[in-house]
Amino acid sequence: MTLAYQIKCISCRLPLNLCLCAQMPWFKLKTRVVLLMQWGEHKVISNTGHLIPKIFPNSEIRFRGSKDEVPLNVERLFEADSAPYVLYPLGGAKELNADFVKSTSKPLTLIVPDGNWRQASKMVKRIPALQSIPKLTLPVGPPSRYRLRSTKQVDGVCTLEAIARALEIIEGQGIQGQVERYFTLMVERMLWLRSKLKASEVTGGIPNN
Repeated sequence: MTLAYQIKCISCRLPLNLCLCAQMPWFKLKTRVVLLMQWGEHKVISNTGHLIPKIFPNSEIRFRGSKDEVPLNVERLFEADSAPYVLYPLGGAKELNADFVKSTSKPLTLIVPDGNWRQASKMVKRIPALQSIPKLTLPVGPPSRYRLRSTKQVDGVCTLEAIARALEIIEGQGIQGQVERYFTLMVERMLWLRSKLKASEVTGGIPNN
């Protein structure tokens, strides 16, 4: 394996020879996204949450369960002039759809728990600051394109897919399609690295250099 495959891009985290930063979409939005991430997830190459601030600059990541046991920073999770919602399908959650968007007059702040289904569920239930914030759930959509981790949730999607779908409903701009195209490239290159796909099966192929 060449040096270009051994050294990782610090942004997209793919080997330099497979770097996709030039294809990464970027959106300037009114909606703010706050991602609550388990500390151990930030170094996992298959984690998609680290891409959120790069694709959506009006967003941030806050960590929970750090190695020093520093509690989650819940200060200013949302601004006073915004409408905060936790994007997680708990019972009683409102469906995020066009009618809901029309009914809101303030910019939205989406607070999104990251991690697997079990981690996200615990996070929502155990963080007191999230208890009083209303919950949103996505409408039923197509299956996830995420093939890097298994899930017991039939309708489960990864963090990046969930946020892209939510922001497409709220802001439009073709966000979902552009993010999913980039996401497909990323997933297929990672699967090729794991010898799960042939080079001929990877969208756009594999660079020769």
